[in-house]
Amino acid sequence: MTVTGAAMRNLERAGVVATGVRLLRASSLEMSRPEWTWQDRIPANAVTLLAGMEGLGKTLIAFDLAARLTRGQLEGNRRGVPGDVVYVGLEDDWQSISVPRLVAAGGDLDRIHFLSLTSGGVFSVEADLPALVTALEPIADVAAIVVDPLDSHLGENVDSHRKSEVQRSVQRLAALAQDQACALIGIGHLNKNELSRDVLMRIIGSKGFTTSARSVLAVGEHPEEDRDRLLVLRKSNFGDASSVAALRFRPEKCSVPHPDGGSVETARIVWLGEEHDIDADSILAPKNAEERSEREAAAEWLGDLLADGAPLPYKAIERLASEAGIARATLHRARSLAAVEVVRDMAKQGRPSSWRLSSQSQTQHIETKDVTPLTRENAPGNGLSSHISESKDEGTKPPVPTAAAATFGAFAVCSTAGCTRHTQTYLEDSALCVKCLDAQLQTAVALVRDELGGEEVKYGAGEEG
Repeated sequence: MTVTGAAMRNLERAGVVATGVRLLRASSLEMSRPEWTWQDRIPANAVTLLAGMEGLGKTLIAFDLAARLTRGQLEGNRRGVPGDVVYVGLEDDWQSISVPRLVAAGGDLDRIHFLSLTSGGVFSVEADLPALVTALEPIADVAAIVVDPLDSHLGENVDSHRKSEVQRSVQRLAALAQDQACALIGIGHLNKNELSRDVLMRIIGSKGFTTSARSVLAVGEHPEEDRDRLLVLRKSNFGDASSVAALRFRPEKCSVPHPDGGSVETARIVWLGEEHDIDADSILAPKNAEERSEREAAAEWLGDLLADGAPLPYKAIERLASEAGIARATLHRARSLAAVEVVRDMAKQGRPSSWRLSSQSQTQHIETKDVTPLTRENAPGNGLSSHISESKDEGTKPPVPTAAAATFGAFAVCSTAGCTRHTQTYLEDSALCVKCLDAQLQTAVALVRDELGGEEVKYGAGEEG
């Protein structure tokens, strides 16, 4: 179909057609092979993400790779070709930590450049990328740019949990890597959600980090040796990541000579060789044979999130939990385990709730009253108990074990005085039968109704569950 000039102008005014767009036939493009800054692991002209938990040696690896690049000692297209490395990171520890580590790794310090803003502050892709491009002009051959950590340098107006915003920032870094024909290595962290065994899902922030990166390397503990670590390739857009061997290494303390005499204590990476048939996600598996329950892991995550003591809106917590792979039901079960209390803003419409860590144990936040012990005679007969048929010998015969009972727990006698019914102990570790449990709920509702002056009270899955 041919679009006339007048029709094209109308479409452009309506914002339907963008000017400056052209279509290229695939046959007009010459096929090319990928360039490797580190063979099969770190491509040139693209962004690579190096992620892992705190303290496992990510930055040590970055310094080791930087040192090898300055000597032309890294396997790949730059083998035998020394290049310069630009390091973008926090500048409060360069002299005491970064430089000694680079010396221990054997780097050429004349080829390593730390980025510093003349105005002070932290480098931002959003605001300072043009200045970085200008600063790179005098460097003849940039082999790699390291951003540590990547999510802290996107910009104050970039939400690291929004995929579209992260992708835009990372794509700008990818364009820089293409312009410089170098590797862009971003350091990332993993969250503490032990429920997930997927490295890509554990990386802190939006999925935009992993979708924009052409390669993702992950650092984890060695399953058999406590002192050793593994570096695995989790994602590669240029081939089968599982076919690339994992690398075993060990962070090691060492000392380097100081120019004024004596020595400086530091650390370095000692590479121990390749290990094959390693599942990249297996580095996240806990070493103890008995894994912690989902509720315990979620409680730890919740405690870390609210560690500063300030209340956080429930809606924000629910969103972050979902991103961390924690189900809503698990989140609410973990609330009491983490000693989290709910507070409401009574001045706002809808009385929105927030969660915060209790300053004391949760039981100290509950007002207790003397109540008559519940028995079979005074237990209310409505609610859940209305669905239970009673028989004369109900309390004398234990129920027939089922597959669920065999899987989740045994049967036990109800702990309410005078009640001889049986209960399955896997039900939230409750020692009450369903009838007595319902009676307890009815009594609690009645107490709350009295406190509210007779206002109707509903219990169930509300906003806070």
